[in-house]
Amino acid sequence: MSGTQAIYLVPEQLLGTLTPEEFRHLKRRVVAANRAMGYWYQQSRRDCMSMTSGHVSARVPGTNTFVTKGRAPDRDLMTEVTLQKLVQIDIPTRSKVAGEMEVATMGEIELHACVYEARPDVVAVCHGHSDYVQLCSTFGLRLKAFSVDGLDLVANGYGFYDKPYMLASRETGVPMAEALGEHRVVLLKGHGAAVASTRGPEHCIMDLIDLEQVCKLNWLAFTAVGKDYERYAFDDATVTEHRRLQASMRERFATPGKDNVRDNCYYNAAMARTFREAVQG
Repeated sequence: MSGTQAIYLVPEQLLGTLTPEEFRHLKRRVVAANRAMGYWYQQSRRDCMSMTSGHVSARVPGTNTFVTKGRAPDRDLMTEVTLQKLVQIDIPTRSKVAGEMEVATMGEIELHACVYEARPDVVAVCHGHSDYVQLCSTFGLRLKAFSVDGLDLVANGYGFYDKPYMLASRETGVPMAEALGEHRVVLLKGHGAAVASTRGPEHCIMDLIDLEQVCKLNWLAFTAVGKDYERYAFDDATVTEHRRLQASMRERFATPGKDNVRDNCYYNAAMARTFREAVQG
């Protein structure tokens, strides 16, 4: 019991507007989102290719901080992120203000911090290095809708940062955030993508998965017919009509309390395991 109680001993200034239990729940969501990305990478055989293939963070309401995964000195797999491996980062100084894990080697904290500074409306950020996103960003393909999967991401537009650099300083982080603008997604040339969410960490990872599917279809179309691939995509009128019909269906068959994002298999499995460990711990 003493170990469990110690976890709740968080300085009030780091809780912001949250109660200790609300803060712990926010951290559970961050753990689950990181694990969900790790499970997804395992399915695409990427989890063993890079010790850290991405990271998800969440802003702590009422503070100028965010929580994200730290980097353990031994294993740094996203599927093994736990509450104890999270760190809390002060946005202005980029310094760790809470958490046990080392953070100096995770240079891409700058990516998260720059987005939070540029976008006060953003509550969660994630970054990933998925294959088709990297290919499309490297070749500069204009993303088009070839199916209903991820159609909203295409319809809402996206940013593009044309430098294939690590986002480990303001020199690269600020232009990246400027390229993101008011979009949910910014493609990073040869370096995956960053996703900004005004809803939460679980929506971040789902947007990243949707983006990878969009990029996969665009890449397959490009390799099939070359530069003429765009003419086979849905036209603007089709996209607009699909979104209208989709909105109408959701209103007609509304299911209050249901969240399709949290029902996703990757996130659901990650959250279930996170809560189970929290209870057992």
